[in-house]
Amino acid sequence: MILKNCKYIVTQNKERTILENCDIEIKKNIIKKISKNIIITGKETIDCSNKIVLPGFINIHTHIGMHSLRGICDDEELPAWLERIIIAEKQFTPKQIQENSEQACKEMLLSGTTTFVEMYTPIEPVIAGVKKHHIRAILCPVIYGFLGDVKKQLEYAKKLIDSFSHPLITIGLAGHSIYTCDKETLSAIKKYAKKRKLLTPIHLAETRKERFDCFDKNKMLPVEYLAEIKYLDNRTLLVHSIWLTKGEVRIIAQHKSAVAHCPVSNMKLSSGGVAPLMEMFEENISVGLGTDSVASNNNMDMFKEMMICGLLHKQHRWDPKAAPVQKLLDMATIDSAKAIDMEQEIGSLEIGKKADIITVNIGQSHWPLTKENVVSSLVYATNGASVCDVVVDGKVAMK
Repeated sequence: MILKNCKYIVTQNKERTILENCDIEIKKNIIKKISKNIIITGKETIDCSNKIVLPGFINIHTHIGMHSLRGICDDEELPAWLERIIIAEKQFTPKQIQENSEQACKEMLLSGTTTFVEMYTPIEPVIAGVKKHHIRAILCPVIYGFLGDVKKQLEYAKKLIDSFSHPLITIGLAGHSIYTCDKETLSAIKKYAKKRKLLTPIHLAETRKERFDCFDKNKMLPVEYLAEIKYLDNRTLLVHSIWLTKGEVRIIAQHKSAVAHCPVSNMKLSSGGVAPLMEMFEENISVGLGTDSVASNNNMDMFKEMMICGLLHKQHRWDPKAAPVQKLLDMATIDSAKAIDMEQEIGSLEIGKKADIITVNIGQSHWPLTKENVVSSLVYATNGASVCDVVVDGKVAMK
């Protein structure tokens, strides 16, 4: 396959190189060559003469199993929202969860997401739905203390993980949160995850109540608690991470854990605080973007997530230099790849990496478009509807 005459290629490589009027050659599932005037006959060709070409987005926090709950509860804080969601989810059949997952994958591909991280239970119908689409995923069964015997939940997850194989889908293992999983449960999750080298996401520090409850119970703040029970390591993904101190941020950095930042969901659920993003950047923590579910965000458009992330932190800090535009694009691509330990494979357009590529139609909202403002145009003047072509693992997933 060849992407011909790409107007702009936003590589997201270490130098953040932007190329003009170049081609990309893909052999099997790998980027083989990026240069001008590649001539190979008989290959599938995509004309990119009026398109911006960039790495596919990596959405590192989703709950696609609940995709049919869009708009079910728009005006409540997290506790009331969660109560409504739990009641609704109890009505789901495996068939509904599979359909939800199929629809979510379609929505992500149409808006430029090529990789995502899912937390859901039951995970089997999610897997069945994801398999219907050509998309890369890390699917994580979630262990909950309130769903019954956690040992049985964990043994069930282990059997699935031990027997699972798929070229685009890998399985992780998630503890839902520190308030639904006790110390023994989280320790068991991490012990097995270390053995199998699994990604272990967990919701953390999403509300002020969670923070105070943790301190009252354990005399430690949430991150301190996870460090104490040895849950933190380089495969831990801390989802939300809003109510944190600078000391906790340093602990995250020391353990080389990563963060999934979900600004739209956090704002919609009135979490009250704002994630200490600048402090995380200062400590070189890998922070990626996640949309969360459509029940708390209403869409899965990563362009929107980038833009609102930038606006939120500029406003909150009274600082126009907070969350620079290049960093926002990084958070949706290469930084998200680092957060899930896949930066050697995806997240940038470089020779030898997997061919996960999207193209964006250059439209009126981009005028006047130049090499100097193309990243700004992607972050602040583009939405998912502008995506034209999606290539995942070297194959066209959407054209």
